Amino acid sequence: KTTLIIGNSNHIREYVTISLGTVTGGGITRVGDGNLIMAYTHFGHDCIIGNNNVIANSCQLAGHVEIENNVTLGGLSAVNQFCKLGSFAFIGGFSAINKDILPYCIAQGNYAVVRATNKIGLERNGFTDAEVGDVNKAIRILTKSEGTVEEKLNRIREECAPGAKIEKFIDFIKTSKRGVAI
Repeated sequence: KTTLIIGNSNHIREYVTISLGTVTGGGITRVGDGNLIMAYTHFGHDCIIGNNNVIANSCQLAGHVEIENNVTLGGLSAVNQFCKLGSFAFIGGFSAINKDILPYCIAQGNYAVVRATNKIGLERNGFTDAEVGDVNKAIRILTKSEGTVEEKLNRIREECAPGAKIEKFIDFIKTSKRGVAI
């Protein structure tokens, strides 16, 4: 048995297609609450979409894509199967995504890479100045410094104030299956 579960208060616009889960892929495609899914968008089978996301016109999600919460995906973007988009990420339009996109960042390109910290989005969503500063420092350490990923994660642990946001950032990187787009 396969299922499609759509939560509450979603705005699903014209010509959107959302595929059922598949028997071999977990059986469920799930869309959370409060999402805006614009025209001509496609969600492949077994996608897991969180809450309060904005998916702009003509975005294409392959099967098994996961989008956490409060993500903005710019129009005409395509996401490869098994990719994960982290919370509060902002992905510029016409991007092709073949690796996981870090939480809290702005990513863009073909193939998409991290361009900056999503400072405005974080501030609008109630992050403190200190939290935004730590997230920015963590993103810069990961994307701009030398060393292995493990060395960079150790630097993040040493240089950023401990807290839920930084732990989520580190955990996202450590659990990535496709690799992180940096």
